[in-house]
Amino acid sequence: MHLIDYIIVGFYLLEIVLLGIFLQRKASAGIESYFLGDRNMPWWVLGASGMASNTDIAGTMLITALVYALGTKDFFSNFGVALP
Repeated sequence: MHLIDYIIVGFYLLEIVLLGIFLQRKASAGIESYFLGDRNMPWWVLGASGMASNTDIAGTMLITALVYALGTKDFFSNFGVALP
């Protein structure tokens, strides 16, 4: 890596830390600030946040394993769909 690459990575990490500090202070104002964004956010932003916090690699690995082991027909069994 060159010097410019290290500068970009350092700048990115610094921005992430500063953003985290800012948002932590903003969220610590109260329980509504933490969970509901002071009720200033649209419903879909809160829904996307909730969905993103429950998404992990285990579900992706499970779906990939089912498709590999049982074929694409069994992909739908993960969603509770009965197939003939």
